[in-house]
Amino acid sequence: QASSTGIFVVTVTDQNGCVNSTTVNVVVHLNPVPSILGQNEICDGKTTVLSLNSNYSQYLWSTGLSTNTQTVSAAGSYSVVVKDAFGCTGSTSFSVLVNPLPLVNITGDLDKCSGESTTLSTTPGQGTYSWTNGSTDPSITVTAGGIYTVTVTTNKGCTKSLGVTFNEHPIPTAAYEPESNSTCEEIRLKFQNKSTNEAGSTYNWTFGDGGTSTDRSPSHVY
Repeated sequence: QASSTGIFVVTVTDQNGCVNSTTVNVVVHLNPVPSILGQNEICDGKTTVLSLNSNYSQYLWSTGLSTNTQTVSAAGSYSVVVKDAFGCTGSTSFSVLVNPLPLVNITGDLDKCSGESTTLSTTPGQGTYSWTNGSTDPSITVTAGGIYTVTVTTNKGCTKSLGVTFNEHPIPTAAYEPESNSTCEEIRLKFQNKSTNEAGSTYNWTFGDGGTSTDRSPSHVY
């Protein structure tokens, strides 16, 4: 049995003393040494393509696939057995680590009157921060209404973004016009509300004689 490459001579002698010989050229093929290419660290929700460094006749991955490449998204060890054109086999494995995304939430008062400020904050200590207003701090103070988005990037390069809408409400302008409907016995006034304010506003009237009302345009008798 030959275990190495070479030329082997076989000599045969029969019972009559006749001798004959021949040569055999034996080639011993080395087993393939495959390696897997791909990203060994990915972010949660991303994928990486695992591929063999060379082409072989057959493939059998630990996932059951029989192709040269496969796309994975889960952490774990992936192994493959390959067979070359001579029937020789080799195997290798590759580990994939999945890094978590940053935890992104934004807290703060999202409704303020015009001219007032609010502080929008996200969880600190997770990496780098990038707000749409140019700030790189975990917290920002804003006065103008609009959408504010923060993108957080971990030291592993995993990113996540979140945005909130800050509502800047105009300060209401109180104004009214009284309409008199008086008689000898009473003074009746209708207060026509001319105020400028947002829908859903509330009204608190005091009429100077102890009377009150929450109507938008109340009437009062003096």
